[in-house]
Amino acid sequence: MGTEIALSVAGMDVAWSKNHRGMDHGALFQEGDRGRAHSEQVDYDYFKERPDSELAAMEAAFVRKILDLVPRLELLGFTLPSIEAEYELAVKRWAEDSDEQETPKEAMTFAQFLVFATRTSIAELSDGLMFDDDEKAKGRFAGLPEIEQVPNSDLWERSHYSEKSYFANVIGFLHPYSLLRLLGESSAKT
Repeated sequence: MGTEIALSVAGMDVAWSKNHRGMDHGALFQEGDRGRAHSEQVDYDYFKERPDSELAAMEAAFVRKILDLVPRLELLGFTLPSIEAEYELAVKRWAEDSDEQETPKEAMTFAQFLVFATRTSIAELSDGLMFDDDEKAKGRFAGLPEIEQVPNSDLWERSHYSEKSYFANVIGFLHPYSLLRLLGESSAKT
């Protein structure tokens, strides 16, 4: 088993560690953000007849709306222009890696990527386990031609088990805080 720590948006992990400290996300939160969050690591049947304080300790988390994180992310330097520069660097590296291939890869522009990354609500993506059918696990993203225009698209086939985990892999080449900032754009639209 072990202890997992995750930075998640609507159940989609953007940063994750198990059995070690991982990234310190304290700069994103304030004391008032302490709360409780449902955890896959908790055996809720065990806590049915135990004091709620024990369950509260197991569910302890920092919880904050992504839209409320945007100003903090901006203060930490994760602005749209800095994320665009990070994206362009990923495109450049991806193009260099593809020089050896017969057909050069063409990446979508940052503006197109921003639309792609924010047009779907993370909460609407399926998180059902589908290890036996790769295409079904990709859900609405299966066969989408624009997927091949996202930098590092050839790396995503490695580990996904649901539509949500596939999408996390697709956009996960950016820094976790860059992803949060981009996803904050999606929240601003609603």
